[in-house]
Amino acid sequence: MEIPKETKAILWDMDGVLIDSLGHAVPLCNQLLKKYFGEEVSIPREFVRSVFAYHIPEFWKKILKEVESRFNIAGS
Repeated sequence: MEIPKETKAILWDMDGVLIDSLGHAVPLCNQLLKKYFGEEVSIPREFVRSVFAYHIPEFWKKILKEVESRFNIAGS
């Protein structure tokens, strides 16, 4: 990453400081789960929050494992 010389400051958002990205992730996650597994499949905000900091592939592995466990869906 290259930062222009005229840059005076850099602002890093630590999820929830300026933008509540978790607030967007939960509905999106559940929308995708419902699309691929059916209307009855959704994951509570608390679970999504517990795995939210993982890299995206690991996040989805954990989400899919939870779906498999909660809804008895094999091989998700």
